[in-house]
Order: sequence, then structure tokens, then C-alpha cells
Amino acid sequence: MLNQLLEPLPRCDRGRLQSTHTTTHMKTRRTWTNQFGASYEVPAAILAATIDESWHNDMCPCFLRKNDPMTDGEPAARLWVEHPDAAMREVILFRFMVCDRFADLMATNDADEALAFFLSLELEPLAETPERKMARAFSAALKICLTADEMTEVRRLNQLPEYPCPAICASHNFCDANEVMDEAFTAIMGHEIDTRSHEQRMMWNNAWIIARQSGFTI
Repeated sequence: MLNQLLEPLPRCDRGRLQSTHTTTHMKTRRTWTNQFGASYEVPAAILAATIDESWHNDMCPCFLRKNDPMTDGEPAARLWVEHPDAAMREVILFRFMVCDRFADLMATNDADEALAFFLSLELEPLAETPERKMARAFSAALKICLTADEMTEVRRLNQLPEYPCPAICASHNFCDANEVMDEAFTAIMGHEIDTRSHEQRMMWNNAWIIARQSGFTI
């Protein structure tokens, strides 16, 4: 992705990198209903047993476990609840999906099965790496730069073979994504990337891969 620095795209108008989705709260608390709409019909059992962490720039409503081990504000696991109508879903084929910080752990159309699995996970706090911190900063800044519809399109396009990971990312279609990552790199490392350094280039690329594979929800 560093080679794309040679082809800058139009600069986007966004807030400073330090701004994240936690600073975009409405006057009322974010909930799955005001972020996605009541048509998602999140089961009552999930609402009773979890913490609602839904945000409109994510793929669908998101829920956390109560008293989950955290690492730098990052939960150990998430439960995603997609739309009941499969035709309305962005990426996930199943209605419910559980993931940890690294991968999708299970997917099902059965709410009780998903919730039981989610609550039974035994996960320890994750030792953070610079790449994960960078991926989180990049994802947060990208969501500020792009609209919710643009983020949806980025995720959709990144599923296509025309956008192989990590060579091409659809975020470049909507902004100078290298500039966004450059700001994330600088914010985490305390200095701009030295493109002559193989180690720093690998950190950049690994952070991008982590962010992309998480659907920019890390």
C-alpha cells in the first residue's frame, strides 16, 4: 500500500485524528435503534445480557459482554446482530456473528445459540501491539473521513477479488487513505514513517491488514 503514496487522491475534510467515534455521541445515548433502526429486531435476550455498543458506521448493531476484559478500551469479544432480512445485510451471511479481536469465532441464525456461545467465551486481556493500536487509530479516522454509506461501499468492494488484500483497499476510492494511515502511524509511533525502513513498512502494512480484516471495526 505504500506504493500508492505516489498517487495521492483528493484530500478529504475530516476532524483531527485524535477524534474517535466515542466523541461523536448524540445528545442521547447511542443505541441499536437510533443507530440502525427498529427493523433490526434485536432479540430481548441479547439486550438483557449485553451492553449495546452500536454505532451507525459499523456494519450492524454491536453488543459487548458485561465486565469483559479490556485492552486499551478494546473489548475481548463482540456480538454482531444483522438484519432479519438477508437481502438487507451488508456482508454477514448469517444473522448473528461472534468475533474476538483476531477472527470470526462463530456465525448462526439462532439467537440463543449465538448468545450462549458469546457469554461462554473465556478470553484474557490482549497484549497490545503498535500495529493493533495503529489499525484502531486508522479505522477511527477513516470513519470520520467517510460517510456511513461510503464505509459500507468500502467493505462491500473489499470482499471482491478485484480488491485483493493487502495490495488494494477500496478506501482509496473515497479519500487519500494513505494520508489517513500516515496520521495514524505518526500518532502511535510519535514520528512519520521512514519509507526506507523495512520494519516500519511492515508495521504500516500489518496495521492496514488488521484494520481491513476487522471491517474497520477494531
